[in-house]
Amino acid sequence: MKKLTMVGIVLMFALILSACSSQSPTAAPVTNEPAVVETEPLVSVTEPVSVTADGKTLLEERCVSCHGIERTTSETGSLSQWTRIVDRMIGKGAQLTDAEKAVLIQYLADTYK
Repeated sequence: MKKLTMVGIVLMFALILSACSSQSPTAAPVTNEPAVVETEPLVSVTEPVSVTADGKTLLEERCVSCHGIERTTSETGSLSQWTRIVDRMIGKGAQLTDAEKAVLIQYLADTYK
């Protein structure tokens, strides 16, 4: 009975060692070289990219989403007055970047004096 127990222990030990020493078939080889991932460019180099729209386009696209164009074009004001108006509209949810805001205010001040 002692021999049978000893043989069983040796077999279990051999199985454990063989299981621990084998590599997983899906394991990637370890290298010191960086991985290379091929991707397509996000923006084509040949397509022009508009940084900021002109004032008239901003007025037509951003201001009329809440009210008619007539409401804006019926107003007049100086640069500081248009700045206050545009800031108030931004506070109510108008979506303008800082650059777009500057272009729109200058357009309004030059066009609707």
